Amino acid sequence: MKNYFLLLAILLISINIQAQIPVLTSATTNPSAGETYYRYLCDTTGITDQTTGAGFTWDYSGLTVANYSGSDTCSKISFESCAATPYCTNYPGTTLADVEIGYQAGTGTTDTNYTYYLLNSTEYASLGNEKSINKNTSSPAQVLLNYPFTFSTIQTNAFRYISENYGLDTFYGNYIDSVIGVGYGTLLLPSGTYTNVLKIAYIIHAIDSANISGTPVYDTAYGLTYFWFATGYPIPLLAMSNPSTTSNPVQINMYTQFPLTVNSLSNAINKVTAYPNPASNEVHVSGIIENTSYSINNLQGNCLLNGIINEVSPIINITELQPGFYILYLTNELGNKTILKLVKQ
Repeated sequence: MKNYFLLLAILLISINIQAQIPVLTSATTNPSAGETYYRYLCDTTGITDQTTGAGFTWDYSGLTVANYSGSDTCSKISFESCAATPYCTNYPGTTLADVEIGYQAGTGTTDTNYTYYLLNSTEYASLGNEKSINKNTSSPAQVLLNYPFTFSTIQTNAFRYISENYGLDTFYGNYIDSVIGVGYGTLLLPSGTYTNVLKIAYIIHAIDSANISGTPVYDTAYGLTYFWFATGYPIPLLAMSNPSTTSNPVQINMYTQFPLTVNSLSNAINKVTAYPNPASNEVHVSGIIENTSYSINNLQGNCLLNGIINEVSPIINITELQPGFYILYLTNELGNKTILKLVKQ
């Protein structure tokens, strides 16, 4: 009888351990319109990652947001219907799009990128992305995940990638990729501790061609990116890109559901200016993307004007103000505040 209960206990433990292996499905992983996330480019100094297998604890709680000049230090990703985006007709079959607004470190410069997805019960796939200066398409769709996906799952895909730089050259690539569930465990990040996380290796090999001034040019490319996914979270918690399987990551992206309060983030998005200054009738506020609340106070602290502005409507009408000196207060959706002096003439 003792042996029977011992075997039963071992069986129950085995079942419990097996149940902790995360399984990604369309119900737990596909995003929905209206969801918003934030991406942060992190410093790679001293970061290594070669750990795979079962039951790991990946401790990246010390990650810091990078301040690389010319790169998007942080961005806001919003999932929207295809019809709500400007390039929808270029990506037939799209079921959902995301709008990523990036903030460049140390400047007020921003850019907006649109990515188009094909989502259903069996796959999470990308049809391409586009912004004002270039367009990238995949044919057939680049399948990021086949469902169900779990530890030791291996999937392979082949697709053709076309990158068009408007007014310049067009690059083509024939791609073969492998997506492998290589580990699971606990992930520690500055944003929190996540359990039952699945680590995925995305390995891609490309033979690229380009038409440069009428001359065909060929090259090959290889890349490895590790992703950490948790069920119920439609984008990775963490992504590390490596040029090979033996090197340290050259880029780290951390994703959160809520904006982080970090100095480098504030420095990236607070480069807001108002012009003309002095102004007579209207003030144009540059460097804002999200809805930003404003108030214009006199030097005694009394609020005379207030409202909401954004990238589409960044103008404040000040015709009703008397000539003089004022203080313009701006607060964006991240809670970052900017205070500017304003002169009405």
